[in-house]
Amino acid sequence: MAAQSDREKHNICMVSDFFYPNMGGVESHIYQLAQCLIQRGHKVVVVTHAYGDRSGIRYLTNYLKVYYLPFGPFHNQSSLPTLYTTIPLMRCVFLREKITIVHGHSAFSTLCHDALLHARTMGLRTLFTDHSLFGFADASSIITNKFLQFSLADIYHVICVSHTSKENTVLRASMKPEMVSVIPNAVDANVFAPDVSKKIPGKITIVVVSRLVYRKGMDLLAGILPIMCANHSDVQFIIGGEGPKKALLEDVCEQCKLQERVQFLGKLKHEKVRDVLTQGDIFLNTSLTEAFCIAIVEAASCGLQVVSTRVGGVPEVLPDDMIKLAEPSVKSLVAALESALQAARNNTIVPPNTAHERIRTMYTWQNVARRTERVYDLVSAAPHVSFEERLKRLYHCGRVAGKIFCVLAVIDLFLLWLLEWLFPRKNMDIAPSCKEQQDKWNSKDEIITSDERVLIPVYERLVNKSTLVFSAMHSMGEAALQSHMVSKKHKKLPWPVWTNYVRYLHKTHTSCGDALFEVKAKIFLSIANEVAHFLNRYQTNMPMLLFLATDMFQLIFNLLERFVKEEALAEVISTAKLVQLDLTKRKATLEELDNLKEVKKRTKANIEALLKSADQFAEEAESTGKVTLISKSNAMRRSAKEKEGELKSIEEAIDKKLEALKN
Repeated sequence: MAAQSDREKHNICMVSDFFYPNMGGVESHIYQLAQCLIQRGHKVVVVTHAYGDRSGIRYLTNYLKVYYLPFGPFHNQSSLPTLYTTIPLMRCVFLREKITIVHGHSAFSTLCHDALLHARTMGLRTLFTDHSLFGFADASSIITNKFLQFSLADIYHVICVSHTSKENTVLRASMKPEMVSVIPNAVDANVFAPDVSKKIPGKITIVVVSRLVYRKGMDLLAGILPIMCANHSDVQFIIGGEGPKKALLEDVCEQCKLQERVQFLGKLKHEKVRDVLTQGDIFLNTSLTEAFCIAIVEAASCGLQVVSTRVGGVPEVLPDDMIKLAEPSVKSLVAALESALQAARNNTIVPPNTAHERIRTMYTWQNVARRTERVYDLVSAAPHVSFEERLKRLYHCGRVAGKIFCVLAVIDLFLLWLLEWLFPRKNMDIAPSCKEQQDKWNSKDEIITSDERVLIPVYERLVNKSTLVFSAMHSMGEAALQSHMVSKKHKKLPWPVWTNYVRYLHKTHTSCGDALFEVKAKIFLSIANEVAHFLNRYQTNMPMLLFLATDMFQLIFNLLERFVKEEALAEVISTAKLVQLDLTKRKATLEELDNLKEVKKRTKANIEALLKSADQFAEEAESTGKVTLISKSNAMRRSAKEKEGELKSIEEAIDKKLEALKN
């Protein structure tokens, strides 16, 4: 703690076109890294473009401030590359927030490159994180790499997510290798926890969660599906994601009659990915290029055996006993899947809980934040790069391109001088720090004594101890509310002026004829105060709940304390525990029952189809006298017999679930 407190604190601005509410790996990386840096005492703000109506300034968990600049997306969520139109707003943000380090994310983000250019012109320290791999031969890669070279020519440092990504970036941007650090991505292991109860008995499920595009190897997957389904009757596939290659996969399934064994889930929300992964035994990644591939880490954290193509930075991600690597070809991937299936049947794969614990220690956001913090210290201590030195570096970017880059940098400097003359920095208001307010909210004494969070302990104890009051509150319903509204309509009730609130309650209780109205009103008032206090911490009355995990946990826990016994909440010490809290287990049982009924339905259909085929072969054998047809008929009947055994076990499982519901 002492070392952490002595370390220099930075004012960091993270810039990218890709941020929430858009979903993806870059968005998650920026948010999680920002949260950990805030916890370590640094000031962090995020700058991105507007998303629909989400424009202006928003505050997220731990007072993470986000500037949604009024620029719309142009292509693939990237803003239009205008270069100079962003400098007035960028300068305003950097000055008002006292930014010392500008950290850009993603080579695809034009807003990131604009911010890095303006920040260097203003004399700020700059840093860039590359999340992708690029080629060198096609036209788009050549153009993108040349602009990346311009953007990184005079940058202080670069971070890549894998050693392969580092080599790729060094070659593309013509950089010195010592200027590039490798800091991998991470995963929230509390979110991606295994759950073996979700697996389908008697089946081996292969899960694919990816964008269904060429770069993700969907053509390879199209060749794998019919081979694996033909070789193994107990294998089924679950495919999550959308993209132009979905039509190809659906055509393959239709031609090979695999609709019953391949399930398409469509586009998945990030919070639903874990629920899909826990249904599987094997996770398949067929990507043709990957810098890191966070998806295989999430799958391994959920306890799945991973099978992946040996491309990019993938071989660096997991230990050999947790991943089976294959060349990006159908033959090699099928062989790797066969090996994984054999290991799953022999129960020789790494146990799910063991895999989860290993991932928890290997990839943590706290570790990523510590290593990134060291890079910030390195950048902060580096000697200042003068404008003349910047021009020298830009000039060496190419015989023609270098001169163009120098002109662009000079124009940026003239625009900055013009803005300094029109809007001097001495006339700008400095944005207030939220640190003091954050400490105030986090103070236990303040929470207990604040008049803004009156929890009315007398009535809380009454609710907790009196079954009569709890039942009355639960059954209040429309009748009591309707009587209250009728009294209000006929002007029998005054408006609730808070100075005479007791008289107002008395009048209401008399007009409605509800002896318990005052008790109920106090309870509802305490809940309203709890929720209102929660909403007041954010700039809008419609907060982005995705970011409010910590605060939502505290809010829900406080509300649960009113109606749930202390013994049931004793172990609820984190959001993960709260999510796992199941007071009745009825909902989970019903979902499992529905899954079993669906499996029973499919099994019955398979048995009927097998018996029908066996009868057809038998009739044909009787008419033609072919012995091979009799063998085929007998084989079909044996398969149907095996399926009947599976059906019996499924029916027994359904009976057990029904008995559990009765109890």
